[in-house]
Parts: sequence; C-alpha cells; structure tokens
Amino acid sequence: MADLTVEQYISQQTEPQQMLLNALHQFIKKTAPELQESIKWGFPSYAGKSNVCYLAAQKNHVNLGFYEGGLLPDAGKLLEGTGAKMRHVKVRSLNEIAEKPLAELIREAVAFQHK
Repeated sequence: MADLTVEQYISQQTEPQQMLLNALHQFIKKTAPELQESIKWGFPSYAGKSNVCYLAAQKNHVNLGFYEGGLLPDAGKLLEGTGAKMRHVKVRSLNEIAEKPLAELIREAVAFQHK
C-alpha cells in the first residue's frame, strides 16, 4: 500500500467522521504545531520526540488517542480506557471538542514525552 497522508485517511471516512477528523486534525496542529504528522498503524499519528497522540475513526465517533494517556494527569477527566498506557477521548460531535481541557491534555502529552 502506498504511503497514505492524513488528508487521504480523512477523505476515506464517512461524512460525520470526516468532519470530526478534520476539526481534530486542525485542533492538534494549532495546539501543538511542533508535532509531526504521519500515518502509523493505519491511523493519523502525531509525534515529537516520541508518539504523542493519534486519531481513529470509529463507527459512531472518533477517538483522539494518547499513547501515554494512562500516565497523564488528565485534570479534565476526559480520558477513557483501561490499557496500561493508552487512553482515548471519544468525540461524537463538534460540540465535544472542549477547547481548553482538550488543549491542556494535548500539551500535557507533549510535555510528558520530554520527561
């Protein structure tokens, strides 16, 4: 399979997910412009020194996942999941992109990779 871009991944999803993926993609780029985007394990992934977060279209929502989410403070209590490290935020509508808490979570994840 040829190298897929983030934009191509988004364009291959169904309409509700495309809208959410585009919004989250732009939100991540605005919040942490230093992160490099690529497709890893079939999903848009954002990394600095190490992997920080990813986007995954699901049937009824989009996951904004955090590779080290289980180790983050998560003051806004946004993260779900039971893995040792990986956690995610389920986004079902544009209204659920809670700008300040979500931005804080992304910045926590970026800062965590430098510890």
